Parts: sequence; structure tokens; C-alpha cells
Amino acid sequence: MPTAKVMKKYCLLLFWGLSIPAIGQTLYIGHRGNSSIAPENTIASAKSAWEAGADGVELDVYLSADEKLMVIHDSHTQRTCPGQHDFEIAKTMSDTLRTLDAGMWKDKAFQHEKIPFLEEILATVPPDRMLVVEIKCGTEILPIL
Repeated sequence: MPTAKVMKKYCLLLFWGLSIPAIGQTLYIGHRGNSSIAPENTIASAKSAWEAGADGVELDVYLSADEKLMVIHDSHTQRTCPGQHDFEIAKTMSDTLRTLDAGMWKDKAFQHEKIPFLEEILATVPPDRMLVVEIKCGTEILPIL
């Protein structure tokens, strides 16, 4: 049975010096970065996608309690920061979220990866590539974006 509350999701394409491709051209977009290799939605994952030749990276953002754009798929930290305190992104300050290890669950090689700020991921985007940002919370994030 459908609920009365309908969740709206927004997606924003950021083109960094990239001309829109012709219709029919295939683009390779790394889902949450190169999440098959590195922990999803981390700087390591984004960099791995660029190194693998991805045309773009898709990632997810939530707004923290202090209105910082946090790159994470879930509304809580439990799945990607297991064995640590489970924080709700919207109710937690960004400096607290950044104390968590978001990489160790994938592999010891990614120990100490942090939940990144969106601007940290933006800094990794090569000039001829794009970022696909899925907004995981409500419209309160739009003025911050």
C-alpha cells in the first residue's frame, strides 16, 4: 500500500567544461565512483573512476546538521562506516561525520577514507568529465548547492 508521503529525488548534472554529447553517444558513468574497486562515494572511488576512463561519476549527497554537502548514499552511517557510531546525516555535524572511517569496510587499503564534502569530489573532476549528483534529501539542500 503506498504511503501518503511521497519522497522526491533530485538529480543534478554538473558539466565541467564538457560539451553535451551527440544523441546516441555512449557515456560511461561510474556508479558512486568506481565502487567495484574503492569504497563508494569516496575520494578514492572518484579518482579510481577517472583513472579508469569514466566520462562521469554519479554520487549521492545529503545535507548535514551544519548545512554541509556530504557525499554518502544512505541517510545513516551504519552501512558504509560499520562498527562505528551510527549517525543520521541530517542530525549530525559534519566534523563528527568526518571522524568516521568510510573505507575500512571495503579493504584495509582504504582505511581512513572519510565521508567527503561535495567540494572535495568536485576538485577531482577532470576538465573534460562530468559529475552526476543525486540529491538524497529534500529541497532544503538546493540553496546550499
